[in-house]
Amino acid sequence: MLREAGVWDDRDPQRPPAALLDELVHLLAAEDPRALGAVRSAGRSLGIALSAVINTVDVPAVVLGGSYARLEPWLRPSLQDELGSRVVSAAWAPVEVLRATLGTEAAVRGAAGAAVRAIVADPDPYVATVLPG
Repeated sequence: MLREAGVWDDRDPQRPPAALLDELVHLLAAEDPRALGAVRSAGRSLGIALSAVINTVDVPAVVLGGSYARLEPWLRPSLQDELGSRVVSAAWAPVEVLRATLGTEAAVRGAAGAAVRAIVADPDPYVATVLPG
């Protein structure tokens, strides 16, 4: 998607992903035709892949997180179109497309939450025992 949008190429492979995403969002907000086409195409591809999963496990919603959360306004139309035409139950139960509220911090917060839950469940290995001397 980044290459198709004209944001990434092999000449500068060291650019951080956040900078690439920022540039893509800037181009999308400016209604750059190449960037819009790339994201629409990505939305269609994502819709095709997700429809296969949804037809198998029958989930009511798709949550776009991380980088995809920032691209949601531009991904949603083509993604929703594909889900609407490919998900068997879409005619009577459309799949909802949502944006994650945690954005790019979701994975870090999830990992931190898992660590805290492990400590709360079994604190003994994490507590230093101090014996009077």
